[in-house]
Amino acid sequence: MRWAPVVALLAGCYAPLAPEGAPCGDGLRPCPTGQMCNPADNRCYDDPQPGVDAPPRDSTSVDAPSSSACVPRRLLTGGTDVTAQGWTIERSGAGTITYSPGLTTLTTTANARQLIVLRGAFPPDRWALQITGELVATGGCTPNNAAAAFMASFHDPSGDATDYARMLCVAESNIAWGDGTSSLMVAFNSVGTIKLERTTTTIAGIKATVQATNGQASITAGPFTSNGAVAIGDQSTEPGLDSTMRIVSVDLMCP
Repeated sequence: MRWAPVVALLAGCYAPLAPEGAPCGDGLRPCPTGQMCNPADNRCYDDPQPGVDAPPRDSTSVDAPSSSACVPRRLLTGGTDVTAQGWTIERSGAGTITYSPGLTTLTTTANARQLIVLRGAFPPDRWALQITGELVATGGCTPNNAAAAFMASFHDPSGDATDYARMLCVAESNIAWGDGTSSLMVAFNSVGTIKLERTTTTIAGIKATVQATNGQASITAGPFTSNGAVAIGDQSTEPGLDSTMRIVSVDLMCP
């Protein structure tokens, strides 16, 4: 009889966790509490709190890539303060960030630059970033300049030439690499997804797949080496290159 209180105590402390790997997606039940649906394989995985893997934001970690194994997770949830999720705001000029239910809106005017940046977001040798959002307005692209940019590498203070060459520039009717080497005739003017990922070719490069209202298409470029940081927003201070974009979510996947 002396064991009964111990057994009762253990039973009261036990909280079973749902196993990972359950199928999810359209037409299926949502993932258990504490898990997220990975769009790469439509399976449920544990969902850490936003920003838990982000390194301290100091001068010693500015360009340091993450050395941990790739773990699928939500990097940004729209409608929630980006700084509370581990992102920093790199701004020069008249840029604003506003929040509404499920949406984070990035706006620049008067030739401002404004990027939200998450450093140490993924290990450079294995990663895929999926951005869900919508382009509201943009001044477009010029070589190595983008009013609406998605960058899979970012070096302080505002990106370097390599970052710019391999960023994805989103215009009203097409999407192109920053150096203009190739582009897609895809309109990102309603909610869609952009997936940036490391290619598995002999010379590792970068691949962009865009799913929008007028179809899906992909382009690749290489070689490309990331430092594990992601940046989103208006990258340029060139005249006329302002934009407004809405972000629903940013997810890290691990191909």
